[in-house]
Amino acid sequence: LRNISNKTINSSTKLLPAWNQIVADFQLPLKKIPCDVRTHWNLTFDVINMALQYKTALNSF
Repeated sequence: LRNISNKTINSSTKLLPAWNQIVADFQLPLKKIPCDVRTHWNLTFDVINMALQYKTALNSF
């Protein structure tokens, strides 16, 4: 998850539009993957929480 979030946030040319399309295909609200910082536990929780909500979209990404 950490690698996916960092790659998606830092890539505006290929990965971010692909993520937006997959989210739209599954009719989920558009939401960026939060950036995970190892030393901030609340951010790790946010990433895991988002991954559970967007599980189907992440599996096809």
